[in-house]
Amino acid sequence: IENDLDLGIDQAESGSCTRGFEGYYNLYAHNYSNLSSTATITFQYNNQQSYVYSSPDGLNDDVLNTFIWDVVMEPFSVQVLTLGVMNSEDMVLGSTIFLEATIEETGSDPDVLAENNNSFVSQIVVGSYDPNNKVVSPAGDPEQGGIPYQSFQDLFGYDEVTYTINFQNTGTAPAVNVLVTDEIDVDLDISTIQLIGTTHNAMMTIQDRMVTWTFNNIQLPDSNTNEPESHGAITYRISFLDALEEGTEITNTANIYFDFNEPIVTNTTLNTLYYPVGLSENMINNNVRIYPNPTNNLVNIEVGEISEIKIYDTQSRLINSFVISDHSRSLDISEWAAGIYLVKVINHKTSSAYTLLKN
Repeated sequence: IENDLDLGIDQAESGSCTRGFEGYYNLYAHNYSNLSSTATITFQYNNQQSYVYSSPDGLNDDVLNTFIWDVVMEPFSVQVLTLGVMNSEDMVLGSTIFLEATIEETGSDPDVLAENNNSFVSQIVVGSYDPNNKVVSPAGDPEQGGIPYQSFQDLFGYDEVTYTINFQNTGTAPAVNVLVTDEIDVDLDISTIQLIGTTHNAMMTIQDRMVTWTFNNIQLPDSNTNEPESHGAITYRISFLDALEEGTEITNTANIYFDFNEPIVTNTTLNTLYYPVGLSENMINNNVRIYPNPTNNLVNIEVGEISEIKIYDTQSRLINSFVISDHSRSLDISEWAAGIYLVKVINHKTSSAYTLLKN
């Protein structure tokens, strides 16, 4: 939308939330238009995390657990913002934390597209982990990464995934060059790959199904000398191929080369596709209940544990998003247009999709 202001925000997961250790988050702020604007970016972190550092500087509120940046968004630009936190030793292993990033224009031109102004991420609290890793969103259930599939035009399932490749120089000297390779799964449509952002300048090339990012002269410090600056990351999204069978497994692994060292092979991500629950079913699955359905005014959403809720229309537009922390919430949809909506329920065990009919 070149003649109308459109700002967007994406989060890149830095890996798991490790109890008792530092972690960091990268945010990618986008200006998709040819207009410049000022904006405020707010990141809501967990109340069992404490602020350590940020890049660039901003304003931290350790009471509300928020960090705010005021930025200038030049036309067709992307900015990388980083927040470092300390995870409390009191965090419960296996519990889930939710993080939210928002971008809001503060200039004279209104932002014409609100659907991409929020980004939600959930993380499971774990013990130690390898800082060179690969993360997929949505992660799905812990064992098979199960996520609903089929196009939004059919049953409104996921049609894309987002990957983040994290790397850290844990050696004893700066890394002059870093090379990252990633062979794309055959069930993903390589023509749809979209780079969300990289933490450092990189050249991206594609040959057949192999994607390569080359960080020439990155001069990445080692973690002993400068821990905050020793990290790097790549985030991209890509769509599934059409007409995949239920049970299709999507796997992905990256290789990270620091100068002339042997490659570091990341973990392998896994997503298993399944079909969403249909309208004819009772909408009860994984302790989720959505009722009454159909409805023309109020709808109740009940969940068995803390969950993130995202609601989309038939054009794949995000209509509403929120977190249920007390097991249930009533939502007034009387002003919504009549039709079918997708309700996504995301928690640390699973990511499920349900259809909702508005009369």
